[in-house]
Amino acid sequence: ADLFDEAEGPPPTEDIRDWQGAGLSVVFEVKQRPRFSFAALGAFLIGLGQIIAGAAAIFFTAGALTSVGLGLISEGVSDLVEGIVGMATGIFSWTAWLIEKAVSLAVAIVCWGVGKLAKVVSKAAKSAKLSFSTVGKTIENAAGTSV
Repeated sequence: ADLFDEAEGPPPTEDIRDWQGAGLSVVFEVKQRPRFSFAALGAFLIGLGQIIAGAAAIFFTAGALTSVGLGLISEGVSDLVEGIVGMATGIFSWTAWLIEKAVSLAVAIVCWGVGKLAKVVSKAAKSAKLSFSTVGKTIENAAGTSV
């Protein structure tokens, strides 16, 4: 399947012949420009709001809500990118956006839970070590000798 049928005559320009010789055998035509997506603009603005809220959470709490602020900023950047792509292509789906948000939120909650669990286990291990040390010293003092 040649790009041009030789029976119809030579290609319209020498450039196209060069492209065909270079292996570019597929040509497509854009028939309609993508339409601007106001829904994607909405996602972009939501992302911008998340970035501002995240920065405010970090700044106004003197760093106490740093992890929350960074999470908001991260999600905001993701929404900015999604909005820009949607505005450029004209293709945006609120359903797909909400599914992406739900998955992202679920992952964040799981990671937050794992982090909290690690802190609890760490504190429990330190407490157990301190308890065993105290019990050992008490036994040592009661027996009068080193155990």
